[in-house]
Amino acid sequence: MSEKFEKSHEERDGGELKPKVFDVATWSGETLDKIIERAITKISQEPMRFRDKVRKNFELDAELEFDEALRSKVLESVRNYQEKFEAASVRFSEQAAECDKLARERGYLQTEPRGYSIVPMTELLRRGLPEGFSYVHTTSYDPNYDAVILDIDIPNAAVAHEVGHALSVDFQKKRIGVMNLELDKKTNRLGIRGARWIDEGLTVIWERMNVNDGSEESGRRQSGDRYGWAAEAVPLLLDHLGLDQEVGLKAYFGDAEARRQLDDAIHHRFNCQLDDLQCLGYKLDIEWTKKVLAGRPVHVTIKPGWHDTEIETLEKLTQIFPNVTFNENS
Repeated sequence: MSEKFEKSHEERDGGELKPKVFDVATWSGETLDKIIERAITKISQEPMRFRDKVRKNFELDAELEFDEALRSKVLESVRNYQEKFEAASVRFSEQAAECDKLARERGYLQTEPRGYSIVPMTELLRRGLPEGFSYVHTTSYDPNYDAVILDIDIPNAAVAHEVGHALSVDFQKKRIGVMNLELDKKTNRLGIRGARWIDEGLTVIWERMNVNDGSEESGRRQSGDRYGWAAEAVPLLLDHLGLDQEVGLKAYFGDAEARRQLDDAIHHRFNCQLDDLQCLGYKLDIEWTKKVLAGRPVHVTIKPGWHDTEIETLEKLTQIFPNVTFNENS
């Protein structure tokens, strides 16, 4: 972890001991006018072949020329952001407080509250962030900034989800949930490595403990519902390991004994490490997952054009689960 990051993190921990909401300009250290102009410039400079997609994604006025329609939409987005910011700040802060309260009531968190940032965002404003923020995503927890970045219109279920990631981080142990934080020396950024589907599945379970109103489900179905699959697959995995859900959630939030139980059970049952089970996320089909875990024969035929990474995942899968086979030439 970089010295610069560790210093800034210590300063935050030594200050406000609760999440603090920042508007996009204050958080990025850039004026709103510059963010607006940068967003317009960056989007307008994209290749011409993408313009129809941009028009559709951002719902640009079809009656206007592209540049005029884009500027109009960005300015509209800014007005919308300014009008909604105060209410969103209150809502996000209240949901974060509820998450922290529940985590402590359930015994998941024992440490003092940490002063991470919450940043309401829009996709168009994100496009205008300074160069140093080029890796930021609109709805995510980013450990590099210790910030929960949230689309200003996002439902509370998604807020609880990203706050779960923030509460699960331990910078001293270089851990986030059941995954690891690793410094990429080329970019000098913290990356996340490990069995992401297990981590996301536990995060969705946690999210639903806080907010279970179905507000996230339609969007997830449109994106292949990998979150929904993971939330079903994690309890299935824990059951095969002889562990209950509480062990998984405690491990997610950093309980050392729960993590030891989880690691030991995985090694005893599958003779591998937790990170190795990322390969089980090869196919987002819960019936397929049940077959693999149950030891029933499963065969995969590789089609022409498959990437090496997909084949490597299958190879790892067959090493851990001998009931899975595949061939490259059929």
